[in-house]
Parts: sequence; structure tokens; C-alpha cells
Amino acid sequence: NCNLTIPAQFICDRCNSDYVTNLNSDFSLVYIFDKKENVESTNVFFISSKEDKIDITNDVIDYANLTIPLKKLCTEDCKGLCYSCGVNLNLEKCNCKKEEMGPTFEPLLKLKNKLN
Repeated sequence: NCNLTIPAQFICDRCNSDYVTNLNSDFSLVYIFDKKENVESTNVFFISSKEDKIDITNDVIDYANLTIPLKKLCTEDCKGLCYSCGVNLNLEKCNCKKEEMGPTFEPLLKLKNKLN
């Protein structure tokens, strides 16, 4: 049984800022000194009875890589960057003039309002 905690540094996908977080993963690995049988588990490994050590390095690295999130966010409510001037909206408010939405996106706005 493994309880893996990894400190990791990422760049936020919304605001492009560096941040540090801990990635956590709990998993189990089973090593059996026997010939290979028909076991349908991905966490069961058969090794030769002649082996005196088990190297779990590659398995731990694989599980560590699986904990990396697809969308890396510094915080859940990250506001991102202003699409016009590029200022980080988490740190300051931009002074950009907000433009009216064209009629092309009006059906999407109606759909958004229905979902909210």
C-alpha cells in the first residue's frame, strides 16, 4: 500500500502564474513470487523466485504522473488574464472598456442564462 505525496510546481492554465501544490495518490501494488497466472488486475506483478529485491521505482513514477491534473489551476476560482490587455485579474482590475457582445453570440448567452 502506497500513500504518495509529491510537491509539484506548475504554471496556471488561466493566469500563467507559477504555483506550488502537493499531489496525492493512494494505490496498492501486489508482487507475487510465482509463475504468471491469469490474473485480471493491473496492480499484480509476477516476479521470479530468484529475485532478492523488488524495484518499485517505475511503478511509483507511473502513479505520480497519473496525479498530474489535466487543467492546472492556481486556485479553483482563478480569474485568469484579461483577454484584451493581458493583466492578471487575480492581482488587479483592468481598465479595459468592455465591448458589447455581437448578435453572433446571443444564442450562446441565452443558453448560458438557462443553465445558470
